[in-house]
Amino acid sequence: MRVDGSSRADIRLYVKVLNDRNGVVRAARTFQAQAPVGGAGNDAYVGALDRAFGQVSGEIASWIASTI
Repeated sequence: MRVDGSSRADIRLYVKVLNDRNGVVRAARTFQAQAPVGGAGNDAYVGALDRAFGQVSGEIASWIASTI
């Protein structure tokens, strides 16, 4: 629950793309997304997390494809 009264899921992931031969970091970036919690109870919170993670994972996949 936020101070302003709104409930939301916040996802923030820091992702690194490594060179698999020498372990050197080729690129790094932070991805974040938010989704409102629509309802009460665990199912509503899980749904909000799922929506936020879905947005972030799509952005990560696109970024990785353009990076390698």
